[in-house]
Formats: sequence, structure tokens, C-alpha cells
Amino acid sequence: MVDALRVLFVTILAFAITALVTWMAYQIARSRRVVKMSPISDASARIKTGGGIYRSRFARTTDGEWWLHAPLENGHYVPLRVGEEVVIETVGAEGRLLFRTTITDRDAELKQIKIAIPEQIHGANRRAEVRHTNLSPKEVNVEGRKLKMCDLSNHGMCAETETPFIPGDWVKVEFPWAKQTFAWVLANEFRESVRVVRLRFEEPVQLPQK
Repeated sequence: MVDALRVLFVTILAFAITALVTWMAYQIARSRRVVKMSPISDASARIKTGGGIYRSRFARTTDGEWWLHAPLENGHYVPLRVGEEVVIETVGAEGRLLFRTTITDRDAELKQIKIAIPEQIHGANRRAEVRHTNLSPKEVNVEGRKLKMCDLSNHGMCAETETPFIPGDWVKVEFPWAKQTFAWVLANEFRESVRVVRLRFEEPVQLPQK
């Protein structure tokens, strides 16, 4: 009887240890994925609620907490409630991020709202898309600056720039052949000593006709 109980105890203990190790591995993998897909510091964001869509900007994404500046509408702060479910669209280092979350806290003094770090984040990476380099015309207007495109896809572009843009910023893009659109600044890079900026469009854009 004692031996049978000992075997049962060892079996239960082994099962519990296996379950704990599996859970810990899942949590580590999840935390790494969330960190990898975190918004760029100070990134622009769109907040969709049941009452409308508002523009904001991330205040901080450190210490396991994500805070945004409270959005403004007609000069007044939008009274988003703790517990309210929202959809956030913003940008990370690799491209557009879209996720559903909940407002968990408010800082009345700093005019900021805290959101729960989402369980699931939908990302889009332009590096996996077909990029066109044989473009005509190559010139494009970004926030009043005339840039020369290096490559273009329906969802983003890379262009030469003399001065850097701020990653996470929201910029207006005007094409000679299509209506204007808006884009997030992903990064500034150097390609063979030439400074370039990578952008991710808010909506797919029409490519120039050959």
C-alpha cells in the first residue's frame, strides 16, 4: 500500500512539474513576442472606441506598462473610461500593429491612459511584400519635403532623405499619380552612405501605371 501511494505521489509530482515548465515556457515565449511587437517609443496611434476614432501618441511602453496620451477632440480631452474596450492601431519596428485591449487606469495629472498589454497583436511586415524599384516618377512629397523613392509597395515605401524623420511619427504622403495618404515612420537607415526613411501607409496605395 505504501509503495502504491509513493508511486502515485511521484506520478502526480512529475505531472505538476511538467505542467509548470510548459506554462513557464509559454509565458517566456509570449513575453518575448510582445516585446518584439511593442510600439515604437512615442509612436502615433489611432484609438477606436464605440463612440469614434481618435488620434493619440504613446507616452511610454516601459516596465511592463503601456500608456498613451489622452486624445483630444475640439480642444477637449476625450473622457475614455477605465474598463472600456478599444482597438489600437499603431506602428512597431517592423510595421503596422493592430490589437484589441482595455483601458485599465487613468492619470488625471499627466492626462494619460493606461491600456492592458494585449494577448494578441496582429502585425504586418512590408519586408515580405513585393517592392518595386523601377519607378517613374520617383519623386514624392512627404510633409512638404521632396524625396526620391528607392522602392515602393502597396503598403509602404523607402525613400532617400537629407534629414531624418522621427520614428513613430504620422506623416502626410503625396504622390503625383494618386491621392494623398498618411503613413507611419518606421525607421531611418543608411544604404551605401545614403540616408533613407522607411514608411508604412495607413491604407494601401495605388502603384504608378507603367
